[in-house]
Amino acid sequence: MVESWTFNLLQVIVFCTTGMVTSLVYLLLREMKMNVREMHSRKPQLYQTRVSDEFQESNRLVLVTSDVSARGMNYPDVTLVIQVPTTLEKVIYSYSACINC
Repeated sequence: MVESWTFNLLQVIVFCTTGMVTSLVYLLLREMKMNVREMHSRKPQLYQTRVSDEFQESNRLVLVTSDVSARGMNYPDVTLVIQVPTTLEKVIYSYSACINC
């Protein structure tokens, strides 16, 4: 069931609250053999730029990130946005994505 779900999704962003949570979620998804990258403020700017570019050019990739990607980034072909941990608050991250454009 998980395999068919992951193959149907093209680009997924998983927003996490901190760099530590981002790294943990990244490691868990990598152990599940998913095509995943991590990006947070503890990574050098050059690394963040490379991962961002790779995510924009990729057909099938999961980006696990902290709020560093919520500020001024535009990923137009995102299929799914997940927030970890989930919250009862209305909006933590304001993300503009053009889905099915």
